[in-house]
Amino acid sequence: MRRALLGIGLSCLVVLTGCSDGTPAVPTVPTTTNTGPGGSTLKTTAPSLVSPLAGQRITGNQPTLVLQNVSAEFAPGTQVSYEFQVTSLTGQVIYTRTVAGGVANGQGTTSHTVASPLTSNTSYRWRARAILGNDAGPFSNDPSGPVMFVTSSLGPQSSVEDFRVFFFALIDQKGLGPTASAQALGAMEADLSAVGIILEKTSSGVIRGRLYLPTGNPNNLFSRAVDIGSFGGPWQWVNRGNSTVCEGIC
Repeated sequence: MRRALLGIGLSCLVVLTGCSDGTPAVPTVPTTTNTGPGGSTLKTTAPSLVSPLAGQRITGNQPTLVLQNVSAEFAPGTQVSYEFQVTSLTGQVIYTRTVAGGVANGQGTTSHTVASPLTSNTSYRWRARAILGNDAGPFSNDPSGPVMFVTSSLGPQSSVEDFRVFFFALIDQKGLGPTASAQALGAMEADLSAVGIILEKTSSGVIRGRLYLPTGNPNNLFSRAVDIGSFGGPWQWVNRGNSTVCEGIC
């Protein structure tokens, strides 16, 4: 009987500390990784996006992104960070940041304000996922999903730099290449007009290489005139200001 009890004790000792030959026991604890959809390697839920959503038009070009915190499957007390991504409508990542989150218990929200100004009057998607070390949970949504937000439109209150960023982003978006031309400006005219930019033209309607940005005063357009380079050469952005004289229809 004593011998039998001793055997039980030894058996328990092997489970707790290892085998009698010195090989360490392998504890049977749940893993925190997986290889689920999207290449996720952290067993958490995907964050629920709170705002902005559904094509919301935001004020300004630096939205505050808000998500519902995730839950961890095995360790709800785990501290996680969050990776925020802003993407174009084609899925290209425009902006990404990883910020400190908190306990992965599904409670509360985490917010992040985009640090770099986005292009004005442009549609974007955004998504997020939990991060722990080198492991990452599933993203909140597919990058080809619906438009999440639209940046505010340009206008008289916008800086010349805001218009410059918009102008060159539009060239890239339309694939118009590095060379300035009347044809390229014509292809952009509807988009430029939508934000108040006027193309200078000859009296017969031929497009010239000058833009007039909105000022809020139709009699003072010359104060925000811009030359975009000679046709056949590279695109430029040269502020002309009050030294400008209209050479046609303005």
